[in-house]
Amino acid sequence: SGPGAQCSAPRVSSFWAMAFKWRQLRRFLPVVYVVVGYGASVWLSLCARNRFDGALKIDATTSMFLQGLIKWTSLAVVVSLLLHLFGVHVAGIDGLLASLGIAVGLASQRVLQNLAAGITLMLFRPFKIGDKVVIMSGGGAPVEGYVKDILLFETRILTPDKRLISIPNAGVYDGGPIENLYGSKQRRVQILVQTAGLTNITDARRVLEQAIAPYAYLAEE
Repeated sequence: SGPGAQCSAPRVSSFWAMAFKWRQLRRFLPVVYVVVGYGASVWLSLCARNRFDGALKIDATTSMFLQGLIKWTSLAVVVSLLLHLFGVHVAGIDGLLASLGIAVGLASQRVLQNLAAGITLMLFRPFKIGDKVVIMSGGGAPVEGYVKDILLFETRILTPDKRLISIPNAGVYDGGPIENLYGSKQRRVQILVQTAGLTNITDARRVLEQAIAPYAYLAEE
């Protein structure tokens, strides 16, 4: 009773109003956490890529592979922290995911083959991004073009007529010989020269040899 009681009533009501608003806002916290976590993972991958391309001078193939690895690893850490924050037992989920992964792996062995072939391509490096290659994919028609991406499950080839072809890595690695046209700094080519029927072959040969004489050193390398 008195002025003190009259002043405390608005304060109590404002406190409960703020508490109610905070309770309402907490519903949106998971969305905020997911957005911030995803943004942080993208930021980390971009920073790593700038570092790889800048000071470390890592080639584009390895840089893109490591960038994706960092991105998805950081996302996995964010999801694990969110689950722990909301009281979900991560160990039980990990066991469930491991069991589910084994079941999915047994049901889709081709996916595991592509994954294993992708890791093998990254380790042995028969080609890199930007190389021009000819790939015999699974006994079909050979695919010729420039390597655009080397991913864990597939390799993307950009053909000279601007078609983007995705080849499963198992088909790349097990399909047959892989011809890397950029494997050497120089390439030897054969040119068919046609002459008239009455042309003296000896004279024609001498003219051709004179034409290529300035470049004879290329044959020795």
